[in-house]
Amino acid sequence: MLSASPAKSKRLGVGSVRTTWQGRQNVQDVLDSSWYSPGKWCRRFEREWAALHGRKYAVFVNSGTSALQIALASLKEKHGWQTGAKVVVPATTFVASVNVVLQERLRPVFMDVDRYYGLDISGPPLPDTVDVMPVNINGQRADMERILAWAELY
Repeated sequence: MLSASPAKSKRLGVGSVRTTWQGRQNVQDVLDSSWYSPGKWCRRFEREWAALHGRKYAVFVNSGTSALQIALASLKEKHGWQTGAKVVVPATTFVASVNVVLQERLRPVFMDVDRYYGLDISGPPLPDTVDVMPVNINGQRADMERILAWAELY
């Protein structure tokens, strides 16, 4: 049983959105420009995202799936991961998490999740595990501090 009442919870809900007047104006600006991609808003996002993360470049993509594909392909190339190397993914996840692992000819290894859908990390990973793919799902954030500590340990 959860200790906090739902009204006091800081978790995000699923299936609703709140926008500001400025946000709506920005969307209207994109629609009026006829340049959905690439356009000034994409370039602005890339510049600001890169600066926010202390990088020279960032790449705007069409979906979270594309972002996962680029990230995993880049990591595989950078670290020289072999075909069949294992990538830990949560047992409860969006299908794209597993699909991109398979597309890179890597092997997904499912890990149990806790009650908030985060990885239930315990014990060492299987041999030949090269990566862990945390997933923010259903408005629940992955516990990155815990996951990073586990990854650094092993």
